[in-house]
Amino acid sequence: NAELSFKHRVPVWISEPAFTATVYSNAGGVPIDQAARARINTGLPGGVGDLLPTINSPGIAPYLNAPGTSTDTSFPPGRTVRLDERHDMWLAAVRGTKIFGGSDSVTRWLHASEFYALVELGTIYVDIDKDVQYAAYGQNGYTGFETNPLTIGGVPVLQPIKAVDLEPPFPETWKRPTQWSGGLQGLFFWTYPNVYPGVTLTPSIGFSWGLFGQTPAPNPGFTKSVQSVNLALKAEYLSNTSVTVNYFKSWGGGGGQGGSRNPYIDRDFMGMTVQYQF
Repeated sequence: NAELSFKHRVPVWISEPAFTATVYSNAGGVPIDQAARARINTGLPGGVGDLLPTINSPGIAPYLNAPGTSTDTSFPPGRTVRLDERHDMWLAAVRGTKIFGGSDSVTRWLHASEFYALVELGTIYVDIDKDVQYAAYGQNGYTGFETNPLTIGGVPVLQPIKAVDLEPPFPETWKRPTQWSGGLQGLFFWTYPNVYPGVTLTPSIGFSWGLFGQTPAPNPGFTKSVQSVNLALKAEYLSNTSVTVNYFKSWGGGGGQGGSRNPYIDRDFMGMTVQYQF
């Protein structure tokens, strides 16, 4: 079967550096020492500044504009700075389900009574703006950030400063969220009825594999090369009592200038669920 769904105005997070810079700029300036103490006569036209003695800024905090934003220097009262934007999302998926009976090869190989296979191929589209820097795990940087020029009496005395030119702690942005993302996920499980009188065992394997793109946070979706697997075993007694234990492992999405894009790459999870139906 297939599915096509639409969600209107879902939240998409702005990157933490972009949000912080916007908040500080709207409060009067960003306290970046390298810019607040920069030489302020470098922006004079005709190379005049190079002929003058070095004059440093007395500590004027600059406005820092994030990609796709600008500072409103009129400072209107009651202005709100939001951490998120609202965007439309489309989801398309194709699913396949197959049930193998006791006479099928895979079922006989596992010595099970039945085997179930569920696989889904999905893609997600979010109409985000390519000029805005959105949040991405481990990838937040300062590419495209720059200060406003400093002017005195309408004369520019300090040209815009790019944040990445200040070097650490202002690294370049690595891999940003994308409009398109997609991947493959599935679940396989099989049953062993009456292993003991009244007891049915059901092992299962679930997996997820990001094939392309990176879904904008905080929406669930896919990140290219990020993979995960969930192993579980369920023991059910008389159809009213069950115990499930599981182990979750994720890998991929690491490396590169921005580090890992996988929040679970350095941790494993184990769980147990006990259920009783009255």
